[in-house]
Formats: sequence, structure tokens, C-alpha cells
Amino acid sequence: MSDFKWYGAERKRDLKDRMRTNMGIAVSSMDADIKSSMKNTPRGESDPTARSGSRSLPGHPPAVQTATLIGSVFSTVDEDEKGIFGVVGSKDAVQAKAMEFGLPGKNVAPRPWLFPAYARLKKNLMQILKK
Repeated sequence: MSDFKWYGAERKRDLKDRMRTNMGIAVSSMDADIKSSMKNTPRGESDPTARSGSRSLPGHPPAVQTATLIGSVFSTVDEDEKGIFGVVGSKDAVQAKAMEFGLPGKNVAPRPWLFPAYARLKKNLMQILKK
């Protein structure tokens, strides 16, 4: 009889835990980058209804005016039968989409903030996930 002991289940659990941790680090860094970009965006147009007194420039992330959009940003890590995944997004899909892509009929220029964050962090995110 062999003294062979199978550690596959333990290794699989350890790998899953590491993947979940790394995904958490990745989505948290993207969440933080999005919020930072909104807080530090260049401002232009005057807006008397904005707490800050001005809007962001078109083509730049939306400026924090009422904190509705920045407060709606979330990140989470979940798992299903296909694996572990992370989500970064907004709980206010209507405003998020309007800012990301603009509203031509309402004369609102795009102020992209989700896709540019991913583009800025893509290389870093991949390194985090490979650890």
C-alpha cells in the first residue's frame, strides 16, 4: 500500500481563496480610481445647481456635483458555476450611461468614466489577477 496522500481539495480551496482575494484587490483598485478621477476632473461650465459651482469638461469624467453618481459606484466579487468574477459599476444605470455616452437629444456631451478607468488600469489589473 502506498503512503500517497491527495491534497487536491486543499490546493483547490487555497487557489480559489487566492483568486477571490486578488479579484477583490483588482475591483477595489478600479473602484478607487473611478472615484478619484471624478473628484479630480477638470472643470469648465458654470452650473449654479452644482455644489462645486461648475461641471466637468466634456470628454472628462463627470465632476462630483451632488454625490449621487459617485455614491452609486460599487464593486463586488462573486462566484458562479463558471468561476469567480468581479463587478465594478453604478447602482444608477440611467445616470451612469448618460455620463459615459452622453445624451445627444438633451445636448449632454459624453463624460466617460468607466471605460477609461479600465483602460488606465488594465495592465495593473492583469498583474494583480495573475498573482
